[in-house]
Amino acid sequence: MKLINYLLLALPTLLFACQSTSPDGNPKVAESPDIQIHIDQGPIGWAYLVGIYGDQRFKLDSAQMDEKGDLHFQREEPYPQGVVYVLLANSASFPLIVDVDQTMKVNTVINELIGQIKVEGNLENELLYGITHQEDVYNRQIEPLNSQVEAMDPSDPAYPALAARRDSLVRARTEVTDNVLAKYPDAFVTKFKNAGKNPDIPDVMGPDGQPDLNVKLVRYRRAFWDGVDFSDERLLRTPVIYNKLNRYMTELTIQDADSIIQSADALINRVKEDKPYFKFFVNWIGLKYEPGKVNLMDAEAVYVHLVQNYITRDLAFWADSMQIYGLQKRASEMAASCVGLKAPDVISTDPSGQKRSIYDMKEPYIVVYMFNPNCDHCIAETPQLLNLFNQWKREGKGFGVYAIALDTDPEEWQGFIKKFNTSAFVNVFDPTNASIYAKYYVDNTPEIYVLNPDRIIIGKNLHPEQIPIIIDRDKKRQGSGS
Repeated sequence: MKLINYLLLALPTLLFACQSTSPDGNPKVAESPDIQIHIDQGPIGWAYLVGIYGDQRFKLDSAQMDEKGDLHFQREEPYPQGVVYVLLANSASFPLIVDVDQTMKVNTVINELIGQIKVEGNLENELLYGITHQEDVYNRQIEPLNSQVEAMDPSDPAYPALAARRDSLVRARTEVTDNVLAKYPDAFVTKFKNAGKNPDIPDVMGPDGQPDLNVKLVRYRRAFWDGVDFSDERLLRTPVIYNKLNRYMTELTIQDADSIIQSADALINRVKEDKPYFKFFVNWIGLKYEPGKVNLMDAEAVYVHLVQNYITRDLAFWADSMQIYGLQKRASEMAASCVGLKAPDVISTDPSGQKRSIYDMKEPYIVVYMFNPNCDHCIAETPQLLNLFNQWKREGKGFGVYAIALDTDPEEWQGFIKKFNTSAFVNVFDPTNASIYAKYYVDNTPEIYVLNPDRIIIGKNLHPEQIPIIIDRDKKRQGSGS
């Protein structure tokens, strides 16, 4: 069972929750919604109320806009609290906050939906759009200055003054917003806006008197989530949590397995007691880096780490015992073949009936090549691997290939060896798969692993042209003694 399967099973339990939590810990039940909208020259036809959960979008309600531009969303059951979007018949949209108070009157015009919007009878949205309109005043001044600054050479004499003017306006915009939010510390819009803020980290000067960008980045990452109230589940039903999570994992984290695991651990352990966030973060990161779905050398290492540490009976409250068992079993099949581990040995049968072992091979570098004779990608990549093998052999560098045939029969396997002339490889086949089970994980064929002289796995999920890069990198590392 794949991680995606139980994520989809889990979502409905959160999507339709309609309670928030008050400061004293008691749940506050939302009222029945009554949202009246008038849009001058609004498009006649069906409009939808669209809810959010992380990066998911789902239809909450629908209503028809009449010829006067009037639209009315009303029902008995409260909407999930967070941010929703009103999606019009012409595909234009605008956001609204739905909290405990789900009654409001909205007026705007079709050609400037957000710029002219006015909300009555709902404090959260009055604050939201009051802040938006104030920020727009500054944005109209900041945007042209920012374009000028970005297009200018920093050595230009006019650069410092323009940059200072822009930065002054940015600070003024932030101050105006913060002053409004300070008056309403318990409002949901305050939590929403604070969660979306980026850390303001001052420059850290290095020994050479220049800003140390690496230190600044480390501090920025540490402070990145400080504005988020993880005790408030409603924020998961806004764009802010997904946007921050995606940026944190993909832009602020180096895209290698070790760095991804480090970032994931720092975040997930921070929310272990905040169950909705714990569940969302574990699932989202698992889906984002699911093996076979992402261009990452060792996505399996991320998967194994997440499953073995967080998808357990003690922690994965949203999954049943069979789901957990299936995920743990899949992780155990991957666990032995992660980059950096001692490579498992395989002893299997060659075309002559002899037992052949990876560890009996004498070449300093070994490529473990797993293929299926009928796989289109295998048919395309086997000649590439053979050409590289022969080229390196001629150049006196050389590497060995331990080629394992999968999901085939003896006739197809031996026909493949003959067709592609791979008899210089160590070719093995085990129709039971018992000799390779839980040793080298294969998501899609062909699968390539590279082992170094110490028989440590130094590369996986590779194409043939990447093999020299991996080997040369390991030679340089060994030569440096690191």
